[in-house]
Amino acid sequence: MTTYKGIRGLTIRTIAGDASPLVTGDIWYNNVARKIRGAKRAAGSWASGGNLNQTRGSNWGFGASETSALTSGGAHENPGATPATQKTEKNDGSSWTEVGDTNTGKQVASGFGTQTSGIGAGGGDNEGTSIAAVESWNGSAWTEVGDLNQLRGYAGGAGTDNTSGIVFGGFNNDPAANHDSSESWDGTSWTETHDLNVLHRSGGSSKHAPATSTLFFGGDSGPAGAATTVIDICESYDGSSWTEVGDLSTARRAIMGGGTSNTLALAFGGQDGDHPSVTGKTETWDGTSWTELADMSGARQWASSNGTAYNALVAGGETPGYFNTTEEWTQELAASSFTSS
Repeated sequence: MTTYKGIRGLTIRTIAGDASPLVTGDIWYNNVARKIRGAKRAAGSWASGGNLNQTRGSNWGFGASETSALTSGGAHENPGATPATQKTEKNDGSSWTEVGDTNTGKQVASGFGTQTSGIGAGGGDNEGTSIAAVESWNGSAWTEVGDLNQLRGYAGGAGTDNTSGIVFGGFNNDPAANHDSSESWDGTSWTETHDLNVLHRSGGSSKHAPATSTLFFGGDSGPAGAATTVIDICESYDGSSWTEVGDLSTARRAIMGGGTSNTLALAFGGQDGDHPSVTGKTETWDGTSWTELADMSGARQWASSNGTAYNALVAGGETPGYFNTTEEWTQELAASSFTSS
């Protein structure tokens, strides 16, 4: 008879109860319940978070989890104000606090990093023109740093701090085409690197992933403003090339995302390609395929997002009216008994 020890070379540990802390893939024998138990992720759910101080859409941001988010810029509805705000807010898990303004108001920029060390790259200015300007965040203030090589807004981005990251795709000021190029950031300057296989803009990415292990999913691939070109394509980057992998379950543009690598990501919201309307659909990526999970309580697009596949946050956005609301995604580990078949 095949045994666990025969397969793995070790025995299942026996404990009085469940393991603590729980670790994904861990397995044990609970001699109180007299069952083999293991750790797996629960189904996951969205819950309302604290409201932003400023209503906004097309905002951007970053952060490592739903309790340490930062959002900045975007368009807003304040009468007499410039279209693109400079306001930045940070979240402590329960409420948002205004912190240092960006030097330039921008929307649809690429953001990556943590609440204390991040980058806001490119985007659109007050006239909606794509820009190359980049600002670095140190936890209290924004500083202008090296410009992108290409003008780009609506681009994807990924990185874990303000010294290392990558931006990809997006739209420049040529109305006939989107970008298929990528640029990497070393803390000082941007270097053009490997091209995408498909032109993308307005897609989502595994934002809190290293520059050498990220995803770019959804968006639109045709001339700017052509909503009929909404795509479900997902591309994976390993530091040396982009590879097309499993498609999203639903084609979407203006989509948000989170994740820590090219094998673990979350996609949510956006504009549905089959029915041009805003959606709250949520999907998770396991390195092989996308699986639909619980929808957001409200549909939204063009919002700031951050976090991982298990703990993420979406703030602001449009439907097309602007929001100040936020939602938090949690998919906790839970102990579960094995059943025979």
